[in-house]
Amino acid sequence: MTKYRMMGLKALVLDGLPKVIHKPREITMSEWNAKELTIEQIEYACLDAFVSLELGIFLSKHRREIIQYLENTSPKKIVNLTLESDQTTNDSEQLDDELNLRQSFGEYEEEESSARSCEVNFGRGNKSIQTNIDIRHFTFLELLIVKEQLRKIAKGEYTTPIIERRKLGTIVFAAINLPVPEICSSLDNLAQKNPKVEAFLQDKHLEHNLKKTHLTLAHKRSHGVTAVASYGLFLNQKVPVELTALLFTDKMAALEAQPGSVDGEKIVSKNEWPHATIWTAEGVAPKEANTLPRLFSEGKATRVEFSPPITISGTVQFY
Repeated sequence: MTKYRMMGLKALVLDGLPKVIHKPREITMSEWNAKELTIEQIEYACLDAFVSLELGIFLSKHRREIIQYLENTSPKKIVNLTLESDQTTNDSEQLDDELNLRQSFGEYEEEESSARSCEVNFGRGNKSIQTNIDIRHFTFLELLIVKEQLRKIAKGEYTTPIIERRKLGTIVFAAINLPVPEICSSLDNLAQKNPKVEAFLQDKHLEHNLKKTHLTLAHKRSHGVTAVASYGLFLNQKVPVELTALLFTDKMAALEAQPGSVDGEKIVSKNEWPHATIWTAEGVAPKEANTLPRLFSEGKATRVEFSPPITISGTVQFY
């Protein structure tokens, strides 16, 4: 059984009894293409997507497609999701302890035998997100089957899997981790062609001092949790990165860079100036490298282009 990935989802309250629930098996592409989705698969896709987006859990492309499909389908069958979270805390442990899941099913109508309404409430607090989602293949028989499975779980007749979750508070930003040896090699080649670059690099000893570097895609403080979470689609995937220029002053240096595409989908950094910081003087914060384009426009920084641009590969990671 596939482990269910949702932070804080511990129990379902149905008919007044708490029940720990598991995630159904993964939806195959053939089922998805044929729209042969069961109530379990759809409900969990809905819950997983909307709760994950708010709390910073990272969605797969597959689940995101399911949500987009459900939102665009005829509104005969509606699931009403209400998500509440505490605005005053980012502490994942406290959120996890306080999250509570309740689900109630609407009355059955014979003329709409497949129509149902359920309301889901998470946590406490004063922030609420409410979304209507369209449901396919939501039959009364399937509803009974699911309720029976939940009753078995409540009686201890079901062994529940370990819930996997990412701590919201531990994720600060999304970035493309770049290979240091390739960066150093590219800079050496640039130095051979440009005396200014050679003079700048001669005492930096980047081959020893540059341990790691990255191209930031989104930062929780600057762009929000949702922006960081959106890169979960590309987590651990290789991404081509084009190095276009080196910008530097006597206090810092960074590589101007542009992320490429993964499976035809362009990765776009939320930063106004996508770059990888490679050096800062003592006492200078790496984030100060963001000012290099402005300093260059003011004549206070040097910019040397890679001609042609150099393409290297990096890996999307969360930090």
